[in-house]
Amino acid sequence: MVNIKLLKIATPEKLQQMGFIMEDDGTNDPRGVDWNIRNDKFHLLIDPWMEVKLARRNPDTDFITIAVDDLSELQSVIDWIADE
Repeated sequence: MVNIKLLKIATPEKLQQMGFIMEDDGTNDPRGVDWNIRNDKFHLLIDPWMEVKLARRNPDTDFITIAVDDLSELQSVIDWIADE
């Protein structure tokens, strides 16, 4: 499902400023682009439909979808994983 609220405000420039790294699967298809932040403990992912997902890295776990509708909520998640 597309996160319309985040899609309207989360531009590539804003995501980069927040520390996300764009990863492209090389297919030249926008569905193959996602945004990622990784640290030793967590992997935060924004998929092409702007759904925000979080996984623990050690031990690896499956992603869970997090309800994030604006950049301040997204920044709160980033701050939380940085502090853990």
